[in-house]
Amino acid sequence: MLWALAGLLIAGGVAVTLSRAAWISFAIAVGMALVLGVYARLITAKRAILVAFCCVIAVCAAALPFAGKLAERWSGKLDEAIEMRAKMARTALEIVRDHPVGGVGLNNFTVAYRSYDPATADMFETEWGTVPVVHNIFLLVWSETGTLGLVAYLGFWTVSFFWTMRYLRRLGPLGRCVAVGMWCGIAAVLISDMTSFGFWTEPVMYTGAVLLGLLEPLRFASPVRIRPLPARHTTVEPAPSTWPDRALSGRPA
Repeated sequence: MLWALAGLLIAGGVAVTLSRAAWISFAIAVGMALVLGVYARLITAKRAILVAFCCVIAVCAAALPFAGKLAERWSGKLDEAIEMRAKMARTALEIVRDHPVGGVGLNNFTVAYRSYDPATADMFETEWGTVPVVHNIFLLVWSETGTLGLVAYLGFWTVSFFWTMRYLRRLGPLGRCVAVGMWCGIAAVLISDMTSFGFWTEPVMYTGAVLLGLLEPLRFASPVRIRPLPARHTTVEPAPSTWPDRALSGRPA
């Protein structure tokens, strides 16, 4: 019940942002949590499907009274938003074409943008007081740091993810929950930043390496033991708790 209440509060907070990107990224992150939960043996596949079904029913029931407002927000200025993002994305690709290896330099997208599309840059200055970066984290990294930077950026997250998956099943239940939760949060921000510029302002992305560093102590959790049972059955029995599990659970060392 406590976890359900926490999930309800989180979902409510995401809903009131009225951000389409936040809604989509949160839904994908929840699905990712269920999939990784099954992989990490935190939940069975049948129960994960049941939870997903209940979540869909609950969301539909909660959204029904606000269907008109939600539909208006979902479609309101959608064409304008897509056109603006597509225009900036095309400019970012032009920058990549002219600076394919090393890009234009960190935090230089807004400077370079003025020389590629001065009319739109002036419009942004007039209406927003500043020129924003392209609303796509991957295009932003590519245009500012070049192909080398994009490969390094993608490699950082990819290697880190599979590195975590290698030892995920060896952790205690609480450690697995922490690892799955952190990665779902990181994934939600990355997905949201495919249509936004949170990387430019989002503190979570400034501390991405710190979040991964917090996962490092989990590697030293005791691996699980396999205890054979009669009738050709086996069960997984956690090894004695070590420092990471005690620290995460609040038990004294």
